[in-house]
Amino acid sequence: MALPEGKQVIKELAALVLTVGVGAGVVGCGQHSTITAVPSSAGETSSSASAHPMVDVSAVWATKPLPPCDDYLGSDLTVPPGLSVPNHDSVAKTLAGVRSPGTLEWVKTKLGWLDKALSETRAGVIASAGTAGAKAQAQDFQRYVEHVRDELQSGRDITSDLDSTFIERCL
Repeated sequence: MALPEGKQVIKELAALVLTVGVGAGVVGCGQHSTITAVPSSAGETSSSASAHPMVDVSAVWATKPLPPCDDYLGSDLTVPPGLSVPNHDSVAKTLAGVRSPGTLEWVKTKLGWLDKALSETRAGVIASAGTAGAKAQAQDFQRYVEHVRDELQSGRDITSDLDSTFIERCL
């Protein structure tokens, strides 16, 4: 029985991938990799064969994702006149143009933790307005936003000294 043209192409591509993978391993070009065969059964597809779309981080941030905490109050504090504090717009500028190879759910969760840190930072800066501590807290938050941006761009968590200051969990 002849396979439909699309399935024949997939079958030939799978054979080519296996051949190249095995050949590379034999000549020493591989790095202890495991080769996964593409199923040849009708109707089956390989998850490794499907492309994972990049997540537009700015678009997700614009939805104002929340952390998965039941007691989270948000970051809608009124800022006294003349006081400059981080806000959604300042974070959006840092995240502009970022695309993440991570899953949409992971990106939403990361940005939810970032929103939590934004809320805590705003509260801290407002409470200690005009002090060196307020300025340091705002600077640390900006470093954290840049760290999260780097994590989102790489699609994975990256260890940082900021992890102990901006804790990504419900307290």
